[in-house]
Amino acid sequence: MTAPHPVLLDADVLAQSLIGDFLIWTAHNTGLFQPRWTSEIWEEAVRTQVDRLGWDPGIAERRREAALLAFPDSEIRGYESAISLCTNHPKDRHVLAAAIWSKTDTILTFNLKHFPPESTLPYQIEARHPGLYLVTLYELAPRDMEDMIGFLADRRGLSIGQYLDSLLNLASTFVARFRTERP
Repeated sequence: MTAPHPVLLDADVLAQSLIGDFLIWTAHNTGLFQPRWTSEIWEEAVRTQVDRLGWDPGIAERRREAALLAFPDSEIRGYESAISLCTNHPKDRHVLAAAIWSKTDTILTFNLKHFPPESTLPYQIEARHPGLYLVTLYELAPRDMEDMIGFLADRRGLSIGQYLDSLLNLASTFVARFRTERP
């Protein structure tokens, strides 16, 4: 069996619990991909959850700890020397450097403008919107993704329709595709 495809999750993805949890639970329960991150990315995600989204610090920290426990080999370390190679937005050079260093060819981020193709293509790295990545996962394993939607809707005490409605702002293309093709 081959190892799952590594995918680096940016802080803006991890900070949004709906999409971040969807991706982490999908990786954990299906093995379709290996989530990757750095401690700096997680620190930024927790800071965003607490300072901007009003989360209780303890809840944000427990969520990070649960992800680190579920994926102990996902943290990228030693990438700092690659930051000087990066030409993308200065605030996200550490993210691209981590992808370069770890040979991860996909970065999931809502902030695509911080990763223009001219900065990522020389390293054969693609920055992708997480909603479009969910479409890719759905194409690869539709049954697994259907099961994940049911599982996550149930965890949140929602119907599948309500859960999909909650994802609309973050992953509209995926939601539309799922609703169109779902048996």
